[in-house]
Amino acid sequence: MRGLVALLASALVSSALLGCGNSDKSPPPTPSATTTTPAPAPEMPTPKGPLSVVLEAKDVVTFSGVAEGVVIADAARTRMATATVEAELVEKPMPSGLPAEGQILRFSGRLPNSIWLLFETPKIEKEPVKNPFFRLDQAKGSFKQYADDWKPHLAAWSKKRILSMSTSSGKLKVKVMEPHRDEPSPDLPSARLDDEACGKSLRIEGIAALATGEVFAAGHCKMADAAKHHVVVRWAPPVDTKPAGTASAPPPKASASVAPVVASAAPETTTNEAQDGGVADAGADGGEVEEAPIGVPGQVYVLPGVPASVKHVALVAQGPSDVWVLDAEENGNAHLLRLEGGAFKAQTLPKIGAPVRSLAGAGDGTLWLVTADAIWKRYPPGEWEEVAPPMQSLSPELDSRWDMRDVWASGTDVWITAKHITNKGERHVVLRARPAKEIVRW
Repeated sequence: MRGLVALLASALVSSALLGCGNSDKSPPPTPSATTTTPAPAPEMPTPKGPLSVVLEAKDVVTFSGVAEGVVIADAARTRMATATVEAELVEKPMPSGLPAEGQILRFSGRLPNSIWLLFETPKIEKEPVKNPFFRLDQAKGSFKQYADDWKPHLAAWSKKRILSMSTSSGKLKVKVMEPHRDEPSPDLPSARLDDEACGKSLRIEGIAALATGEVFAAGHCKMADAAKHHVVVRWAPPVDTKPAGTASAPPPKASASVAPVVASAAPETTTNEAQDGGVADAGADGGEVEEAPIGVPGQVYVLPGVPASVKHVALVAQGPSDVWVLDAEENGNAHLLRLEGGAFKAQTLPKIGAPVRSLAGAGDGTLWLVTADAIWKRYPPGEWEEVAPPMQSLSPELDSRWDMRDVWASGTDVWITAKHITNKGERHVVLRARPAKEIVRW
């Protein structure tokens, strides 16, 4: 009987153990050599580059590179920001004095004390579009109108001068905007060119000047063959190699092909303020061409292999023998030329897939190029290299795209303006080749 009871108890224990499989606390079996644990999906790499966002705005901004810095204005013309080379952006309310209607086209001059502004008023009924020209009065903190309808090109020149050139009146007008002086200096670029026909028909689309005194202008004109050409004009003051103590010979009479010997310029007036242009100055487009043989005649270069119908994009002068011209055709073809060996020669562009927008030269000789969708740089005499925009500073949407607008460089400072578009909207940004302590947001 005892044996039967023991046998039944053993059977019950075995059944209980078989019925409790889901509560088994034994350790799980060791995975075999062929069993692997799935790895986490890798994160999408974010493109990085040397540029950082320093200003962000909801609407388009007006950006201008000037001597020693940049000037930026918001679309509503309520804010303005400036930055000298290597310094931070400083924003402040827009100075008063501008018309109630219209838009800022560009700033010119030299920071911190010489800021000029070209404005455009809208066409209202029978009133035509006008371009009033202003200078910032630093003491009063307001813009003062210099001319009521004038569209000059300004460039920082030698001896801390600001030079203007324009052909909007039909004639080439050259003027030192500041510091003011009553008489033109002997090294002033003359309206006389070595091609008389070009001199009578020249239309300037961009200028550049060097501290050495050389001045360059890009534009279009009709030559002696009566055909329209895309040209660059060069005004190069000759170097006075007269030994010390030698009496100066009288300068030869200026001609279309012989530049006069340039004496030392007379001292500038002590004030840096520009004189009011007034109605007479505006109507004369900056002052009439001198009749006397004063100034340096210009030498005309016809750009080879460039159709006359091209649109001028940029003129960059990094030295007397290092001048670059960028042009674009309506079909998207672009032309880059460089002055070397006394002639302009075609240069290689990167394989771009969008229209060219702007060109700038940094202090180390690097060229910066922006197309509608990309940024490129070329360190001499290297190849073109694409530069990634700073996606990590904005947003990582995979469907985002860029619309590049402008580039400016001075020394090690490089600035680029662009529009960044994503599926969440768009923003207008200013990029810089160094991060900002604090991003300006408009």
